[in-house]
Amino acid sequence: MTDQPPICPCGRTTELRDGAHVYGRPDLAFKHFWCCEPCDMRVGCHPGTTTPLGQLAGPKVRALRMEAHALLDPLWKTAEKWYTSPPLPASRIKSIRSIARRRVYRWLALQLGATTEEIHIAGSDEATCRAIIQALQNVDYGRIRKEVH
Repeated sequence: MTDQPPICPCGRTTELRDGAHVYGRPDLAFKHFWCCEPCDMRVGCHPGTTTPLGQLAGPKVRALRMEAHALLDPLWKTAEKWYTSPPLPASRIKSIRSIARRRVYRWLALQLGATTEEIHIAGSDEATCRAIIQALQNVDYGRIRKEVH
């Protein structure tokens, strides 16, 4: 089943494209994107679906979203280094990262006066991306872990 295509702010119906078309890389052909090519607006899809990950964005907002993710993702993807246990099995690392991801988003929501449901980078506009980037400056997972339980 295909989701309804998002409508671009210009009023056009977006078209589904694959990553090879969008990025010119055959290795990304398995990824899907809804695009309004005349406006250079697009949004990626959840893996294996045509369900948009968030809201359509132009080049400026896409760059800000990438910057926000570049600050946010390492916080939870390396969370196991904050645990003092001996070498951890892969299953424990996966569990720590899963908990850490939720904790990081909860912390970020608190910083922005929002709920965790409202904090989703792929759905963020320019102002929200800038607020996320500002909040994530000079923070580490140790601080987040202390502040959010």
